[in-house]
Amino acid sequence: MHSRLVKKAGISLAVSLAALICALAVTTTQAQTAESPLEFERGFPTAVTTDNVYDATDLRRAIEAYKFFFGTMQSEAVMQQMLSNGAVINEVGHVMATSPLQQFAAANADTPYALTTVDLELSGPMVVEIPKGPYIGFVDDHNMRWVLDMGIIGPDKGKGGKHLILPPDYEGEVPSGYYVGRSQTRFVVVFVRIMPIGGDVAKAIKASEDIKIYPLSKSGQPVKHRYIDVSARRLTLPILTWEHNIEYWKQLHAVIQKETAPASFRPTLGILAQLGIKKGMPFNPDARTQGILEQAGKIANAEMRVSSYAKRKPQYIAWKGRSWEWLLVQLISPETQDFGPKEYLDLTVNDEYFYIGYGTSAAIGKRGVGMNDRSDR
Repeated sequence: MHSRLVKKAGISLAVSLAALICALAVTTTQAQTAESPLEFERGFPTAVTTDNVYDATDLRRAIEAYKFFFGTMQSEAVMQQMLSNGAVINEVGHVMATSPLQQFAAANADTPYALTTVDLELSGPMVVEIPKGPYIGFVDDHNMRWVLDMGIIGPDKGKGGKHLILPPDYEGEVPSGYYVGRSQTRFVVVFVRIMPIGGDVAKAIKASEDIKIYPLSKSGQPVKHRYIDVSARRLTLPILTWEHNIEYWKQLHAVIQKETAPASFRPTLGILAQLGIKKGMPFNPDARTQGILEQAGKIANAEMRVSSYAKRKPQYIAWKGRSWEWLLVQLISPETQDFGPKEYLDLTVNDEYFYIGYGTSAAIGKRGVGMNDRSDR
């Protein structure tokens, strides 16, 4: 019997294989059309299916790219806001007692803010001297990734110190006597909150004059950097006019042209290239692409809003039966400089945090009485 089966199988092999291929093709087609409007003829996509798939692919990738770079665009908006209101890169910053006059992401109305935009490509390593006192400061790169903490929350623990910001891929000598942070981007923002002791806001604003910012190459020379008080100015935040239309992508394209990109961004930069945003190339989306990008912006922005204000992880709830939530459950890792352990980046936390606020610090989200003394570092 066995030999007859083998012989029979050998005779009908071609017929059996042909039948199997046809059956697989039919099954695949049925599976595709049962789950979606995609149609395949003999396993090959129809013209309509091809168009639908490419539209869906581009939309899906644009949604994720929008969210991934939202921190970048928040930072860009803050820098543009400053530079259009009297600030000068590396030379003049803003200090303000915030009020409804200023559009600023999650600012506290009881604490003056001092901000400076730094271009490390122009300055080289930049020094930030924070005096002893009630200063809470940090440095973020253009992607809102953490670089270093300063003042009460930093390694100087409020006793004052010199902080050194190194440019990307800096290979020069690093002098001793500094708290050092390395940026992954050309542009950074130096961000300092000045506590108004006894409620004296005017004194806190004046205390910004004691913050010294200068290139390492000009150590020992008179410090030219200064802050201008914009407390009485109406400051608009540009991203509020970009976030739901094609301007978001145009602004992102402009950032890509001038900025340094971390190696870890290669996959997402590949998505941008597929969407027509590539360094060294103009951005001229056709009507189809523009429509997809604008649709992606609306969907992604809505997803980030939901993720920020309707968190689905129960550990965010501070007290059972109450609506109070912790700001973060995943903290900044000093090793990776972002939200997540060494193994991965927590994209959900990125969405939640970058949407509601500006500025990241390794001290954000720390819980416990007396955390400001930073004795855990």
